[in-house]
Amino acid sequence: MAGVCRQTLSSLEPQMRNSLVIGIIIHNEAPRSINLRNSRFGTGQSSVWSFTMRDSEIDFINVTVWGSANYINKLFSTFHLGNVVEIINPKVIERRPDDRNEQFVPSVSNPYTLTVNEGVAHIQAHESPKIIFYKNLLRLPTKNVERVQRLCNIIKSIEELEGQYVDILVIVVSIKETRDIITRDKRLTAYRDFEISDGSIDKPINLRLWNKDWIKRSTHWIPTNTILFLADLRITYNQFKKRMELNTAWKTLITENPNIPECVQVRDATRRRLYNVSQELNIISNLDNIKNIMTLKQINELISLKKFTAGTKITTIVYAEIREMEWQWCSVCKKAVAEDQNSCSNPDCCGIGGADISSLNSDRFDFKLSLKDGTGYLIGCRLSGIAAERTLNCNVQEFMAMSLADRIELKWRYLVETCKIYLQIVGPSLTSNQPIFDIIAIQRVASDESDHSSNH
Repeated sequence: MAGVCRQTLSSLEPQMRNSLVIGIIIHNEAPRSINLRNSRFGTGQSSVWSFTMRDSEIDFINVTVWGSANYINKLFSTFHLGNVVEIINPKVIERRPDDRNEQFVPSVSNPYTLTVNEGVAHIQAHESPKIIFYKNLLRLPTKNVERVQRLCNIIKSIEELEGQYVDILVIVVSIKETRDIITRDKRLTAYRDFEISDGSIDKPINLRLWNKDWIKRSTHWIPTNTILFLADLRITYNQFKKRMELNTAWKTLITENPNIPECVQVRDATRRRLYNVSQELNIISNLDNIKNIMTLKQINELISLKKFTAGTKITTIVYAEIREMEWQWCSVCKKAVAEDQNSCSNPDCCGIGGADISSLNSDRFDFKLSLKDGTGYLIGCRLSGIAAERTLNCNVQEFMAMSLADRIELKWRYLVETCKIYLQIVGPSLTSNQPIFDIIAIQRVASDESDHSSNH
């Protein structure tokens, strides 16, 4: 382009004119409207859009785009995370340590910021054989991985860390639905929750993702496979749920499946922790040591009285009917799949589109059961791993090879039958305010034993 000089981010200087900068968008914020007096856009209102771009392993910079609402909305709907763009004639401005706006944008390596004004500068898509080079930058962390904090250490100090930012390297364990909410200033926004782990904790903890582009991109994440490096993740207190949470913020930069050796360590450590076979075998092989018998009413009373505190772990026997057994679960979105369907029907799930259920589920059983006895109900019990294999007398591969009729017959061996259920209850943690109900074993019982149990 005549009169325009190509510049790398490292070669930028203040007040540089007629420059052309190329980079990939690694972070993208939704536009905002700002009321301005004597606005040159004619309506008294201006819109602003911010994103972060990168052109090398070292260099990345924040970009602010100003213009009319139509101009900004068109750009925002055109360019997304992972797009390689050209910025022509941006204004190069030196960053100031005392600039209050710095706390609301990602921490970047470049000492400058780029400003794009409608009618003065221009943004367009970049096309060239070198586009693969820019795409590969998406997999490079934006900070030194040695600064990563382990989740076990964060949990230990989570109350002291409220309002602070941390860097973590984690694996996605499960993906929940996207939820729309209306903010206090009447804006419609969305968030999506995930369970994450790094292998240093027994149970996954919750991560809340607020960025629209990343929520859309998360539809392609695969549980127990996708690794995330999150720089400047914010620790906040959820007033409604009365617990500390990990949240993305304006400053947060996410690297998806980073190209670093530490990913293998996190993936292996988490899988060992989640699927601790030796621990399961130890609990299941010692059923004779479990003597305590409780009713579901007694368990619910302990929950309502908050007797299950953080770190509490008890085992007990309950005599109850299994009223619901949901076995077909999509491991991507964790939603139940109807018995007569072979694919996930959740419209927000990336597994939708006719994929076979066996390819969507993990190599491990993970059922949800609801129990009922003469005193009440207990919903959301979990039957998984070896306990499920021993209950059903088959493994996952054998189960998936069964016909639908055989699976239903297997299910009805336990439904509406009174069973002797060995239950392990784990108290809430700092990041989860509900106890977890793990079923260790299920045994069908004779009516006389069931009658005897009702006296407890």
